[in-house]
Amino acid sequence: MVSVIVPNYNHASFLEQRMESILAQTFQDYELILLDDCSKDDSREIIQNYQQRYPNIRVFFNDQNSGSPFKQWDFGVKQAKGEYVWIAESDDYADRNFLAEMVPILKKYNNIGMAYCDTILVNDRSKPIAVISDYDKRRNTDYVNTGKNEIAQYLCISNTISNVSGVLFRKNSYIDAGFADHTMKYCGDWFLYLRMLLKTDIAYRAKVLNFFRVHSGSSRHEYYVNNLYFEELIRIYNFVSQNISVSPYTKHKIYDQLSRHYCLAFKNMFIPSKQVFRDIKKIIPFFEFYVLKFLAGHVIKKYFS
Repeated sequence: MVSVIVPNYNHASFLEQRMESILAQTFQDYELILLDDCSKDDSREIIQNYQQRYPNIRVFFNDQNSGSPFKQWDFGVKQAKGEYVWIAESDDYADRNFLAEMVPILKKYNNIGMAYCDTILVNDRSKPIAVISDYDKRRNTDYVNTGKNEIAQYLCISNTISNVSGVLFRKNSYIDAGFADHTMKYCGDWFLYLRMLLKTDIAYRAKVLNFFRVHSGSSRHEYYVNNLYFEELIRIYNFVSQNISVSPYTKHKIYDQLSRHYCLAFKNMFIPSKQVFRDIKKIIPFFEFYVLKFLAGHVIKKYFS
């Protein structure tokens, strides 16, 4: 029923924990597909060891690095035989009941293209950092929402689905959305969710079933080193504006979010290009006002904290 896809690149130190969390699932109607994107660490040996122990595991080794995790996602989906797809990233891990909790949601609602769960952020030693639902009251209860409403209310502002490892996809919905965008490095997951939810709906399980690892190799540490992250954000917001009608209140939330990223770039000693500034101005005519608003709020918060 489920195809579990594990795309790996240089995550040898986390790979065994990921694998054991899959093999320990209480729901056992799944196939396991391991993908290695030409790792330079000991990943290949670890994967081969699991393949010897569990001959039914399907393994694919790349001779050259693909340069994109989203290429690996799509390759895995194309190999998948299951009705549902779980992209279980190799540096994360899961509760043993992840599939047992998530599969019934997709079975119950035929219109649901993707379902996700609550998540705990952990560090490289698996020590908990934060629970996502602690910062978002909406995630304290289960919900089902139409895809377009989810975008218009939440997903147009930021990527509220914090980690793909906490998502179970309906394979046909993933394919109907046109697969992932290989030209993106940082926002490819967000862009995929948006395109899927234009055609299908979403569900959420208010239970911690996923452990999202944040470590030195995480891509989020590279957001403010060049213009690429901003270029992708601009693509996202332009896509939303072309496909979804959002309220004036939500537009201001989008403006605040983009201004926040712009200020964080300066904090990280990176100055976005003039072209990025011009492109943002097309989205936010009074962009300077929102930057000043963010900075003023940050100063006030720091002063009174």
